[in-house]
Amino acid sequence: MPNDRKRTNRRTGVDPVKARVRQMHATLRRRGGTMSLNDFRDLYRERVDDYTRCPYCLEFLTADTVSLDHKVPVKRGGSHGPENLEFVCKGCNAQKGQHTAAEFASLIRHLREWERDNRNFKLAAGVLTALRVASSFRIGANRRAKK
Repeated sequence: MPNDRKRTNRRTGVDPVKARVRQMHATLRRRGGTMSLNDFRDLYRERVDDYTRCPYCLEFLTADTVSLDHKVPVKRGGSHGPENLEFVCKGCNAQKGQHTAAEFASLIRHLREWERDNRNFKLAAGVLTALRVASSFRIGANRRAKK
């Protein structure tokens, strides 16, 4: 079981969980969130512990793998409020893209059923990778268009 709360980097003396929480909070603030660092820390402590799993892939969340996600993306009308925020693994967050949490969970469920029915346990990974690559091209195109 992951237990990175007790560990600090011996060389720098920095707690990896505190550093990751500060980093996620800074990103949220940069994108328009108004939550204070203390409120964000409380939200993290309330929702993530040593036994918390990603709601999509069920991997344990650690300071290295945790990522902040919006259940309803901001571009689709979601807010930066605590009711719209969830902690997921970095891989699922990258693959989720502009889907809502319900849409992505449904997609994952259908892909897992498809894998089971076809006895091919690499189908879901391939489809999700293709989605991530396709969304990165769209994001890159949007960035170039804005310049």
